[in-house]
Amino acid sequence: MTTNKHNSGTENVEAYKQVIASNAEAISRFGGRLAVLYKFTTAVLPQLDSTQRIEVARRLRAGVDDVMSLTDDIALPGEYHDALLAQTNILLTALETQSANPQ
Repeated sequence: MTTNKHNSGTENVEAYKQVIASNAEAISRFGGRLAVLYKFTTAVLPQLDSTQRIEVARRLRAGVDDVMSLTDDIALPGEYHDALLAQTNILLTALETQSANPQ
């Protein structure tokens, strides 16, 4: 009986290790994608004229509204919504700041 408890405990530990490894890989992939998108954004923003920035901001707002409406019925952690809105505000501020300083 002790052997079964020990085996069960070992199996649980191995299962947790697999979940942790899988999550770490997923976070690493996400981080890599995010880094590329950040660099893309910082490369593109200075190339946009004032009219383009205004249009991009309008489309970003509409896209975020769509995402928020799609996730209304899904129980997501508050951190998801906080991150979504914070990143949206960062990008909108960058677009609006650039629009206020035409090249």
